[in-house]
Amino acid sequence: MRGIEAGRFRCRHCHRLAYASTRADAVDRPRRRVQRIRMRLGGTANLQAPFPSKPPRMHRRTYWRRCDEAAAAEAAYTAALLTVLEQTSARIERAADQPLE
Repeated sequence: MRGIEAGRFRCRHCHRLAYASTRADAVDRPRRRVQRIRMRLGGTANLQAPFPSKPPRMHRRTYWRRCDEAAAAEAAYTAALLTVLEQTSARIERAADQPLE
């Protein structure tokens, strides 16, 4: 029993591991949501690729609902990304204003 406790066979709590979704920040969550919706519609996770067309046998209303969900998640992703960029820009400006020692 002692060998198992000291070895590699431990739970994720003992190894202090976390799921990727737990570590996701405000920028990652909406991006991952858009990618998940695109994959569900048969497209790729690439946000630069054209939005996937309606899969066969999917109801039109379901497709348009998913399109609306993807658009809302893309807007949230863009807003979060702009916030991070503004914070980074402000941090760079503050660092540039400080004299070198």
